Amino acid sequence: MDFSFDSFANRAVAVIIGLSCVVMGFRLLPGLGTRLRRRRLIHAISQDIHQLRRRSIRDAETRFSGHMADRMLQLAQHDDMLPEDQRHLFILGLTGLDIGSATLRLRDRLDEAPHPLIRRAHRQLLRALASGFEEAANGRPPQGVHAAGQRLDAMIAEHGDVPADRRVLLEGLIERLELALERLAKIMAERPHIKPSTAAVASN
Repeated sequence: MDFSFDSFANRAVAVIIGLSCVVMGFRLLPGLGTRLRRRRLIHAISQDIHQLRRRSIRDAETRFSGHMADRMLQLAQHDDMLPEDQRHLFILGLTGLDIGSATLRLRDRLDEAPHPLIRRAHRQLLRALASGFEEAANGRPPQGVHAAGQRLDAMIAEHGDVPADRRVLLEGLIERLELALERLAKIMAERPHIKPSTAAVASN
């Protein structure tokens, strides 16, 4: 299994460049009110991330990339409607892209893990990441990501045949995602409050 950051970067860089071009080309288009747009986009991105674990990997990747291109455009439009020192939504999109890409990487490595306890812990981590993004996007500290990552590591150590250095990379990936979510939660909590979405949490 390859959990290195280089593996993620090689697959994501083209998508990010393309999204940036789209965003820069349409930043001045008018849009909805900022509070409504923010609420809708948080809900939409949360749903996109929840859906990643329910489709085939290739179908999920295609849909997620297409949806995020549209989301990033809308997030840039939202930020353009705010004073410069209050702009914050583009980081929301980048964090969502990071969580989604990591989810796909984890699925690619662990969906077919040989032991059922590894697969179960893997699914729990994916749910924790999706829920953690939604919590952070609404300005609340993400819950459960660290514990889910520890469970997965323990199951891999006990039931998997994975070298220690690969497990260290997995731990590093989860720690990075957790820090990104915590940073997002802090940023969003400092911005004008919106009523948290209750519809975006998918069934476990």
